[in-house]
Amino acid sequence: MGASKFSPAWQRTMSIRVISSGASIPRRESRLWTNFWAKVGFGRGRRHFIYHGAQAGEPGILATFHENETQLERIVSSFGWSVDNPDVHLLSRGVVGMNIDEWVYELLELVERTGAKRIVIDSLPDLEIGAGDPVRFREWVFSVTQRFTRAGISLMFIVEIPELFELHRISDQGISHLADNVILLQYVQDGPELVRALTILKTRAMQHRPIVHRYEITEHGFVLGDVLSLAR
Repeated sequence: MGASKFSPAWQRTMSIRVISSGASIPRRESRLWTNFWAKVGFGRGRRHFIYHGAQAGEPGILATFHENETQLERIVSSFGWSVDNPDVHLLSRGVVGMNIDEWVYELLELVERTGAKRIVIDSLPDLEIGAGDPVRFREWVFSVTQRFTRAGISLMFIVEIPELFELHRISDQGISHLADNVILLQYVQDGPELVRALTILKTRAMQHRPIVHRYEITEHGFVLGDVLSLAR
């Protein structure tokens, strides 16, 4: 397949730098990033982001409405990781009956207690349900993004899109402008096979080519493959 792994720059707080001709752009230590991931059924990338950060000495928080500790333990153990890692912290709760203000204070307290440098929020549509009002939800996203950026924390927001193949829009929330990077993960058809594909839709203050790459997530990390042709 001619695959090449991302450089260690991808595994830092900034997450993906962005792809240009199949290579990652060298990291810039002074920059932190808010990443907006649109996905169709992919979950392992966010866990790699958190656990690779822990290996680099950067504590992380996985704030999820989809997994409890038992489920997470079953998943991460297949990669040789453990939920007992002292630099990985789980904030898990259901959306039903959730008060978004209480959830935010719980997240802020966990950040202060753990010294977290990476946070994954999975997902924004769930938080919008908890907010109960679109305007209030957008105000919350803006506020938390600014607060964590000033604190030197990088965010990964997850948005699951309903379309399996045809992408019409990233989200209905109108908040992608807050992100430094917008990364699309989806399935595409490559002959008779469905393959995972990654496209960088946006990067702030850096040049990039919005081309579609095959990718895999293995026990060794994120592996970037060939450019895919989507001609029909």
